[in-house]
Amino acid sequence: MKQTSPGRPRTATGPENVAAVRALILKSPRRSERKHAAALQLSDRSVRRILHRDLRMHPYKIAIAQKPKRSGFENRTKLCHDLLNVRVTDVALFYDEAHFHLSAQ
Repeated sequence: MKQTSPGRPRTATGPENVAAVRALILKSPRRSERKHAAALQLSDRSVRRILHRDLRMHPYKIAIAQKPKRSGFENRTKLCHDLLNVRVTDVALFYDEAHFHLSAQ
């Protein structure tokens, strides 16, 4: 038989709150987690925990990508051919360079 755990009882992530979060998410899925938490009078962390652990929902972010250029493809192809021809005695140096633009918009 399964016994109750000896730890602290689950109050904020109980079955009634899980059902309420599920219903609210299905009703308005594009609404933020913080607004759902305020509507249910739960903490942000509790709603996030319910979404992640109980409902198996995970946050996502939309990434903006640039369209690949033809010259970029040619450069990558040339680099791959050059790397295939590297001898064991050669030394290869790899580095990653990133540029960030900050704006107040």
